[in-house]
Formats: sequence, C-alpha cells, structure tokens
Amino acid sequence: MYMTSGELDITIDLLSELDYTNGSLTREDAKYALHAILLIRNLVDHHASILVGQCDHLGVAENEGRKLQ
Repeated sequence: MYMTSGELDITIDLLSELDYTNGSLTREDAKYALHAILLIRNLVDHHASILVGQCDHLGVAENEGRKLQ
C-alpha cells in the first residue's frame, strides 16, 4: 500500500498545522507528542530510504541527467 500524492499532501498539511506553543499542553501530552513526532520522523526516514532505492531502480536520476551518488 502507498499513499497517493493527495494523501501525502493532506498529511503534510496536518503536520504543518500542529502548534505546541499555545500553553495548553500537559507534561503527559508533551511527552506523548514528542514520542509520536520522533516515531513519525523515523518512519519518514525509513520510507525515504526505500523511495531512494525505488528511484534508483526506476532510473529517475538518470532520466534527469543526474546520479543518486
């Protein structure tokens, strides 16, 4: 399963709109939010690595006159 560009755009918008500076966070909320954001970052790094491999396999860089290395 993969997300379409529209679904990824919605995810980007949702993450962009997060605001933790309004002063209403409890300690537990802040701890959970940090844990969740770090997990999201790890997942994004994982998916970026997979996509770099797929782009290499598909010759994306070469089609644009570039190299991935």
